[in-house]
Amino acid sequence: MIIDRSRLAPSTADDKLQQGARLCGQCRGRCCQHGAGWRAFIDLTVLQRWQQEEPGRTLADAVEAYLSMLPTEHVRSACLYQGATGCAMPRERRAEICNGFACEPLQQVGGLAANEPARAVLAITFHKDQIERAAVIEAGATHTVTLETPAVPRTGR
Repeated sequence: MIIDRSRLAPSTADDKLQQGARLCGQCRGRCCQHGAGWRAFIDLTVLQRWQQEEPGRTLADAVEAYLSMLPTEHVRSACLYQGATGCAMPRERRAEICNGFACEPLQQVGGLAANEPARAVLAITFHKDQIERAAVIEAGATHTVTLETPAVPRTGR
């Protein structure tokens, strides 16, 4: 399997800016859904990297190591490594695309926070054209916004 590395976006998110990590938590790893169709982006390159870090071990050992990291349960229609609390794989074992990808909203939040570290943003997550959840994200906290569904007047006779 050859992985399309053109999907690897230049990461503009600064790991020191907490708003970025909080935004990913609010989104709950929607970008990880791509991992389902691309086998978690684990290919020969990733397996060889593991092998180089583990002298004397074989590619078969690398495959076994990655299989051992699979969570007992994973998120439906998502990467096999995506569990209820996020990725079950340690960051240093993930493919480059998993660590380096920065979606457009993440890049925007990173740019805003870099210029104003105390900047807060409102994040609204949609699913099938419906608001699923919302939060105000600051460097030090995420504040869930409770959305009340407005009463819809009944029409009828």
